[in-house]
Amino acid sequence: MPEAQDLVSVRYMVDDVAAAVEFYTRALDFEVLTSFPPAFADVARGGLRLLLSGPASSAGRPMSDGARPGPGGWNRIHLIVDDLAAEVERLRATGATFRNEVVTGPGGSQILLLDPEEHRSGYYWHVFIPGLHVGQIYGWRVVSPLIALQGVVIDCQKVLLDPYCHRILLPHGYERAAATTPGSHFAHCAKSVVVD
Repeated sequence: MPEAQDLVSVRYMVDDVAAAVEFYTRALDFEVLTSFPPAFADVARGGLRLLLSGPASSAGRPMSDGARPGPGGWNRIHLIVDDLAAEVERLRATGATFRNEVVTGPGGSQILLLDPEEHRSGYYWHVFIPGLHVGQIYGWRVVSPLIALQGVVIDCQKVLLDPYCHRILLPHGYERAAATTPGSHFAHCAKSVVVD
């Protein structure tokens, strides 16, 4: 383990410190440095130290305006591996969930692993989408290579309503029957609306 001054330290706000420690140690081979749940733990891998801070930690105290720090946003850590495809396969075998498929660019290949502490509440996964505003119209499309393996048939061109939205827009030309025909029905489908 590198000396403390040689570690890059990143604070992650989490709701459940023990669950976060379990995820980072089991799935990603981090080592526990200290653990004081439910308030705080820190874990390390190579030269990276994650400070996992729960609501009871000093980092979770309200700001002067009353806002409370919490999980969310687009925080990312980068873990370098020798064989990305093999690592993705290994993580999928443990039940890990990814935000996207592997993408390749000038800096190499990457994939975004979703942290279940930050992106899941019970059976429901959620992600932060920057730039959304009140009145934003949206819908979901489901695309997964696992769907066919599980025997489920889904037309990934269909737009799905958010079951937890508080407002639905029925556009001019709305046709419920369009949902039953193959292919996109974007122009004729109900859509969810951001209300707050």
